[in-house]
Formats: sequence, structure tokens, C-alpha cells
Amino acid sequence: GLCAGLMFCASALALSLSDLSQKDATGGLKDALTQGAQLAVKQLGTPGGFSNNPEVKIELPGNLGKVASKMKQ
Repeated sequence: GLCAGLMFCASALALSLSDLSQKDATGGLKDALTQGAQLAVKQLGTPGGFSNNPEVKIELPGNLGKVASKMKQ
């Protein structure tokens, strides 16, 4: 009786801790994504934010890229 009751309480506690950590993880992930998106907009949403940053610059594909680079010369 007592042992079964303690095991039931322990498993109920484990489930509630599991739910809490899942909620914390979800909230933390949402916060991290929000902060990352805000930082990206702040850094890249300025004039030349993409084109002056080689880490995120998206080149024009194929012949279009070749023509664009010739026009810049």
C-alpha cells in the first residue's frame, strides 16, 4: 500500500517536472528565435546589409551574375 502510493506520487511528480521542462524548453526556444530574428533584421535590414556582408550575400545565378558583374566594372 504505502510503497505503491509512494511510487504513484513519484511518477506523478516526474510527469509534472517533465511537462514543466518541456514548457521551459519551448519558451526558451521561442525567445531565442525571436531575439535571433530581431538581431538579423537589425543587422541586415540596413542599406547594403546583404550585399556588403559576404557571409549572407546571395549572388545572382549563372549568366545573370556574370552580366551583373560586368556591368559593375
